[in-house]
Amino acid sequence: MPRDDDAQISRVITEYTRAVDRRDAEGQAEHFLADATVEYLINNGASVQIFEAASVGREQIAERVRTLAANAAQRATSWNHHVTSNYLIDVTGDTARLEARYIAYRVVPNLTAEGVSISGGELFPYSIGFYRADLERTGEGWKFARLQMVADLHP
Repeated sequence: MPRDDDAQISRVITEYTRAVDRRDAEGQAEHFLADATVEYLINNGASVQIFEAASVGREQIAERVRTLAANAAQRATSWNHHVTSNYLIDVTGDTARLEARYIAYRVVPNLTAEGVSISGGELFPYSIGFYRADLERTGEGWKFARLQMVADLHP
């Protein structure tokens, strides 16, 4: 039995954020149309501002992730864990709008002589906000045409 649109779209954002946590460039990029746009914004309560330049096109999206992953690998003492919730999905034909809340946690393990241990390490939220997305149905399933990551920085 085919999944309904809401379940398929929920799966897209979930798979995307799991790829973010793995720092998997190709895993993230595969969820986008070839000419998609990703925007990184900050909501300070008074306005929404650009945090960093948008990534346009699947290859640029993947390249940004590869660069961030390389920088993160140099300090490989922590990783991220995203939790998404409160999905609002509106489907019209072969297009859809999605808004989902997120909390991104930083996981800092306890480094011991025996290796890495979560016990005694730290887990703390470092970013909260929401994703807003436009998606299109393709032969391969739903893909992001535009994704905004909006970090909430207001009280």
